[in-house]
Amino acid sequence: MNKIFIISLLFSFNLFAQQNNYKRIDISKLLFGIEYTFQDQKIVNEPGRLTFSTPHKKAKFNLLKRHYFENLGLNDNSITLDTTHSGFKPGINFYVPDQGNYVMNMEPVTIEVNTTPKTVNEIVEAATPLFNAAKKSELFPYVNPAAERSGMGHIHTGAKTLSESPFYLYPNLLRNILVYYHKHPSLLFGFAEAFDIGHVVISKLIIQYLDKLLLKMPLKILTSGI
Repeated sequence: MNKIFIISLLFSFNLFAQQNNYKRIDISKLLFGIEYTFQDQKIVNEPGRLTFSTPHKKAKFNLLKRHYFENLGLNDNSITLDTTHSGFKPGINFYVPDQGNYVMNMEPVTIEVNTTPKTVNEIVEAATPLFNAAKKSELFPYVNPAAERSGMGHIHTGAKTLSESPFYLYPNLLRNILVYYHKHPSLLFGFAEAFDIGHVVISKLIIQYLDKLLLKMPLKILTSGI
């Protein structure tokens, strides 16, 4: 799911940069902040919209943390903040040498892990110890995200400094990406939620809303650079 999004996003960066006669965007300076999420069926079935912690989820959280720390060569001394007893997003912050502070916490229907931003060439290396730990813990990136009760799987794109950010360098870039996806919705299906595809889905309402919004925009704005 993350790979599909990143590949299509990189394609968008280069596509729009070339068609607008800009210099090709320097991919090596792009950074991706990825929120990895893990669950099992029992976590998905937990009650309530604000169920941050259950005994089962906490046990799985501790198991994932143990295996992940083993893979990274860390111990509990690496923990910089412990909020596991908090009622809201209980979890931990921990320091990974040469990488910075990572975050691992519990949210409704999921356990989340946030690393520091990575370049596209660093993502697989950084994610491998985490996914191996999840496999040992019998947790999966996707069972049923039940995103009506949670977030899950966010990706942030930017750069180390504002002056290197493609969105700052090319003000039309974000708009062009959104318009391109609107014109080619099948690019989104690879990472759509389980309830997002079909005749009676949330995305249908969103698309209807976007259609009305786009009809109000001048044609010149929508087609510029596309």
